[in-house]
Amino acid sequence: MWGLICGAIIAMIVGFAWGGWTTSGTTTRMSDESVLAARAAICVAQFMKQPNPQEKLQEFEKVDNYRRSTFIEKGGWDKMPGEEQASPTVARACANGLEVLLKKEARRARITVVGKARSPERSVSAMVLSRGLSHRTF
Repeated sequence: MWGLICGAIIAMIVGFAWGGWTTSGTTTRMSDESVLAARAAICVAQFMKQPNPQEKLQEFEKVDNYRRSTFIEKGGWDKMPGEEQASPTVARACANGLEVLLKKEARRARITVVGKARSPERSVSAMVLSRGLSHRTF
């Protein structure tokens, strides 16, 4: 009897720790995060699809951090197709996505201005091979 109880406890510990088992609360949180990430990506795509995205991106950059989600809401980019009203969390996530886009463009501009020959698309494999190391050394 005790062996059965101990075996069940060990199976649960192994299942939750290494087996990938999750509780319903964790599953709900993960699915909500996935939906929010997808909606934020759609919002960024809608922002970049407008007729003058670079001008709006510069305008977005001038807005204070705490007002950027309001800027997104006023532009209507946070509304999903077919929705009347969007969630404020989508606007905040969209603003975060646009901030990442701004940082990437700034980094790309610095690389161009400095004149480095390194391209931003260069992969880790290419860097390893250029240094004469093989993949097997890791």
